[in-house]
Amino acid sequence: MHTKTQAIAIKTELLSECHRTVDSRITTFQNAIEDSAKAAREESKSSAGDKYETSRAMMHLEIEKNTAQLSQVMKSKKTLSSLSSTIVVNAIELGACVFTNLNNYYLAIGAGQITIQGIDYQVISPVSPIGQLLIGLKAGDSFSFRDKAYVILEVI
Repeated sequence: MHTKTQAIAIKTELLSECHRTVDSRITTFQNAIEDSAKAAREESKSSAGDKYETSRAMMHLEIEKNTAQLSQVMKSKKTLSSLSSTIVVNAIELGACVFTNLNNYYLAIGAGQITIQGIDYQVISPVSPIGQLLIGLKAGDSFSFRDKAYVILEVI
């Protein structure tokens, strides 16, 4: 069992790492949008008209795709900004850190695995399949996911 101080430290590190991950993604998508826009502007009409138009259309599709992904990442950033690492909870909700017999989870955004102090955490969204199963559960509760039996050891 973690003390309140330890729990806050873990959640603070997880939240900070999530912010770093999201900020990195934002930069990546913004750069991709800028690069595609620049390439579209610089495309010269020196080659055949159809080739030029096809190239420009492809650049605009790339801009649209990256803009949509940027929008999703911005929603993740907004979700993270609503979380507090200083609140320790008993029941699983957004912002909870969950320790089970098989894996550890941080319920925030879909960010994959993050390692804090040598311990792996799966950073998941509450709308993910396992996130939906976890909401409202407490230490001592159990659940099954993908033919595996989980026991919740601790919720912070």
